[in-house]
Amino acid sequence: MASVVGYREESALFQRVLESYKPSDGLELLLVGIDGNEKEDLRMAQVVREVYPGCTTYIPIAEPLGIKALRFAELHAFGPSYAPPPDLEVRLAQLDQLPKDARKEANDKAMLQLIQETQDLFASHGLLENKRGSAMEVICLYQHHMCKKDIIFTNTIASIVFQKARGLDLLWTSDSDTLVMPDTLSKVLGAMNLDEAIGGSSATLGIHNAQENWQAKMVAAMYWSDLAIARSVLGSTDTIDCLPGPCAAFRVSAIERVIFSWYTQTCLGVRMVVNDDRHLTTLVLLQNYKVTNMACALALTDTPTTISRWVLQQLRWERAVHVEGLQYPHLYAKHGPALFFNALNRYYYPICLGLHLSRYVWDGEALFRFSIIDMACRMLLYTLYNAMAHQVPIKEHPDKPSRRMDDT
Repeated sequence: MASVVGYREESALFQRVLESYKPSDGLELLLVGIDGNEKEDLRMAQVVREVYPGCTTYIPIAEPLGIKALRFAELHAFGPSYAPPPDLEVRLAQLDQLPKDARKEANDKAMLQLIQETQDLFASHGLLENKRGSAMEVICLYQHHMCKKDIIFTNTIASIVFQKARGLDLLWTSDSDTLVMPDTLSKVLGAMNLDEAIGGSSATLGIHNAQENWQAKMVAAMYWSDLAIARSVLGSTDTIDCLPGPCAAFRVSAIERVIFSWYTQTCLGVRMVVNDDRHLTTLVLLQNYKVTNMACALALTDTPTTISRWVLQQLRWERAVHVEGLQYPHLYAKHGPALFFNALNRYYYPICLGLHLSRYVWDGEALFRFSIIDMACRMLLYTLYNAMAHQVPIKEHPDKPSRRMDDT
């Protein structure tokens, strides 16, 4: 089962994305979530119709399922006479003030009611049973525009319903601007299927628009080096701390228990909406599931091509990193030293670098001597290791989809 979400995506790119799922072996159900129900939003629904004619069911969601779940939780917690304030953050703050047991009971009852109503909705469309055999079935959900987190929640609730109805427990999640290779899903989900202790996994993430300008090329290089290195370290201990939104897979039974807590997360009274992938990974890790990375599977996403958009993206990511680290420090006690030291490096390396530069500007002295020989030896060692480990020519560009995935 796969889930793709988006908001007013460019039609040509969205068509390429949907086409990329056609060769995926064993994919029974594709959920497409559209964050909007106006005329401009429904162009995406038209693209779905063009790519998958005759096998797509369109379901309008009258009330976004996240808002509905929140309303159910308030009903169980405060009673039918409760009048919710118009500000969503105030509503979440009032729920946070409940005792832990009362909050959990309200959340559990809200989820049960929401799943039952969603199941009834799908049953009215005859979707609970697989009537297409091995052929892929596509379900397109669209609702009033909220934010990416809301449409992810809606698609996740849909996946929970189909997990209960059809036994589909493995879910690939991605965005409307991310392409997959023919074997991406089979490799990632296949590995998860071999070990029930794996609650989440991800593919290697590359860039499909790296040739647009010099900045996109630099970002592509960063993805291939920094992200790959960071994930290889944590992947060795099955403690990946962030499954990227464009290329993440989850065990539905693992996220069912935490998805409402994920949706209602706040930090200092502010609702969190930009750290959806990192927070869901944190909640999976807190349940003692393994979180892995499938380095031999590839997905290609879109990257910002202007400095301003790229800086904003990096700021969002860094904010998410610090929020998760400060809100859930006990995570590092559960999963050994590798995750802790990786987080320590992420938090304190910028501080050390700033002190190093300040010292150099102040008196011209460096804290450490720079050795050209040491740097050359390191670069040679890393280059030889990657060439031998991946068994690909050094001159081959890593972002080309033609790269043989079986060689990694």
